[in-house]
Amino acid sequence: MQADMGNEGGEIECRKEVPSDSRQYTKTAAAFANGAGGVIIFGIEPGTGTVAGLDPGTVLKSADAIANAICDSVEPVPDFTIQFKERSGKQLVVLRVSAGSRRPYFLKSEGKEDGTYFRVAGTTRHADAPIVKELELQGSRIGFDSLPVPGAAVARAQAEALCRTMYRYAVDHAGSEEERKLIRAAGEKNLVSWGLLIRRAGKLIPTNGFSLLTGDGPGDSAIQCAVFKGRTRSLFLDKREYSGPLQEQIDEAYAFVLRNLRVGMSIRGTTSGERYEMPPEGVRELISNAVVHRSFVVPGKVQVFLYDDRLEVTSPGMLIGGATIEDLKRGCSTLRNKAIANAFQYMRIIEAFGSGIPRLFEECRRYGLRDPQLSEIGQNFRVEIFRKGEPGGMSRETPESRILSMFREDPLLTRKKLAATLGLTEAKVGYWIRKLRADGVLLHEGARASGKWVVKPRSGDGDS
Repeated sequence: MQADMGNEGGEIECRKEVPSDSRQYTKTAAAFANGAGGVIIFGIEPGTGTVAGLDPGTVLKSADAIANAICDSVEPVPDFTIQFKERSGKQLVVLRVSAGSRRPYFLKSEGKEDGTYFRVAGTTRHADAPIVKELELQGSRIGFDSLPVPGAAVARAQAEALCRTMYRYAVDHAGSEEERKLIRAAGEKNLVSWGLLIRRAGKLIPTNGFSLLTGDGPGDSAIQCAVFKGRTRSLFLDKREYSGPLQEQIDEAYAFVLRNLRVGMSIRGTTSGERYEMPPEGVRELISNAVVHRSFVVPGKVQVFLYDDRLEVTSPGMLIGGATIEDLKRGCSTLRNKAIANAFQYMRIIEAFGSGIPRLFEECRRYGLRDPQLSEIGQNFRVEIFRKGEPGGMSRETPESRILSMFREDPLLTRKKLAATLGLTEAKVGYWIRKLRADGVLLHEGARASGKWVVKPRSGDGDS
């Protein structure tokens, strides 16, 4: 509990007192239930971490009011506990909300469409229609890729054609001749069991997953690739967009990256050969994971961007199922698209579910690169691999430019989130923010707790 005191951020929020307007904390409770869970500490001043304490004479009444407000206001009622804590001789009330399984959780008075909230970068935000739909799918434990395509049907010849394509991919990606011999051709039964087809009244109904693997998926299912000069998006050197079947998109995006990576000579013992500056298998798996874990409900395309100092892969959709970045590093993840994942695993595009991120870290370390960086940016998830342009593979990008770039993408980022993403202390982040504000390139608009950051252009600034 000591670690919670005054550390306001992604899963922790502090309140100096219990507000008379319960909506101020019930919407956060709903947002916690829609995400990874969280804690609200009443009796601590937000921002400063000062222990203000609650009135000892009314602390029990306050706790009852909190519990009643959540039970009366949030639908469905999330799992929560209320504890009493004492710090510096002062009384605190600690509300802990668990990650929910009956999503979406929303405020009854506002309705599901207008009263659903979620957490991003330590703030509670209103969920728009795509996020609500995403939460509904999570609550029903059904992936978008497993939903039937309305009014569509599949001829058996189409199903057989996809099976042949998948078998060819599986054989081509097998690690050895022995593995190739063990591969069995996929059939209609496999497509049904994997969730790519549905049998209904003697007909084969395609799911969204089938459409995505055959190139008939929604327009946002494409991959955008680009190479930039420098460390920002100010100048394109090359850009491409790949659509069609998902597996072909991955091949094309992977080839695009390899064409633009530096290649050197590697000498081991008495043999020598070419060696890319990044682990090719890690690059391929990173792109594959971005596709299989992306949201097809949240608008946007997978982006594969190469800069002078890093490869940046961004996929639409936040982490689901209460997963955290630390969970991913340990190999624990929740599948968003099980039907596509089943197909990818058969085709040897991905290996065991959840193993991609730990293996990426291992590959980067083997290449002498710094550890990849994982972050949630708004409604997207991003992984960065750093190029070995300098000793140790460290980026020459300054903390100032990184902070400005992150505020451009998400003006509501907290200092705690910035510190965790940049690998700096909150005090150091505070120093850079004060410097940028003094230089006139960073402004804060609105209240301290609910305002936003605005980045102003300056002469010679290469960020965009």
